[in-house]
Amino acid sequence: MNFYVLLPYGSEKFGGGLFGSDFAYRKRADPVHIGDHAAECPVCGRYVSMLPWLEPHRVKLSSANPKKWGDFLWGTDVAPMVSERFQEIYEQEGLQGITRFYPPAEIVQAGRKKIADLAVKPPSYRLIDIIWGGAAVDLEASGIRTESPPACDFCRYGDSLLEQQRTVLEAGSWTGEDIFMPRGGGQILVSERFRHVIEDYELRNALLVPLEQYYYVYPGGWQIRPGAPLLSY
Repeated sequence: MNFYVLLPYGSEKFGGGLFGSDFAYRKRADPVHIGDHAAECPVCGRYVSMLPWLEPHRVKLSSANPKKWGDFLWGTDVAPMVSERFQEIYEQEGLQGITRFYPPAEIVQAGRKKIADLAVKPPSYRLIDIIWGGAAVDLEASGIRTESPPACDFCRYGDSLLEQQRTVLEAGSWTGEDIFMPRGGGQILVSERFRHVIEDYELRNALLVPLEQYYYVYPGGWQIRPGAPLLSY
């Protein structure tokens, strides 16, 4: 089974860390409400997620050009928002790994235009929750170095990542989800099946990077290896 890191389209131009300008991205619009309790490892209690962005979700799109409104809408959160079309396809195809589709976000602005001034309205976008723990990262095979080693064999997070040469999933740890965040890793991973759904339905604003081609080095951050066989949609 092949797995891929899911990123915004065009982010290979910026080392895998930015959105690019090929598709619209989102910014939170006031008022923004943030929860005070992140998800925890069920074994050691360590936080394994960011603090949640609470409803209602209000956003601004970076572009008013309908050609730039993809099926994945990225922001500073780990998980993207997804279009109503994506949700319908996801459910139709029986994909697994999204634990919640939130109510549609309120889009208050696109580019410099108010939504009421647009001739074409943006898609309906929803924030999603992605399962944590759909597999476990093999820390040694992945070449992971941290300032302090993981204290918990379940969540596998050490303090202050210094290097990760690649991502290798521990044999037998994958639980069958098509989109997930593995224990010991902070990236969104997708299955070969998820890839085929993106291709078959021409879902837009996704970049798939083979696990061995995505690495981290301090202080440069996450990078895509030059010449990596990327899949852009």
